[in-house]
Amino acid sequence: AEFDLERGREQPVDAISGIGNVRGTRLREAGVDNILALATLPPERTATIAGIGEETAIAWRDAARALMHR
Repeated sequence: AEFDLERGREQPVDAISGIGNVRGTRLREAGVDNILALATLPPERTATIAGIGEETAIAWRDAARALMHR
């Protein structure tokens, strides 16, 4: 699969459905400030940072990857 890395760097994490102000802030404070960072972060780490379940973290990762897909 080919990914548009530039789009990944430009799109903020809250472009993902389900990531609002609170979770977006938690992610940004941990250095996860765009969808490329979210797409490459292990779901366990995303879950810990955002205070969510691992299944949701996997869904966010997959959504981030889908947004970058060419």
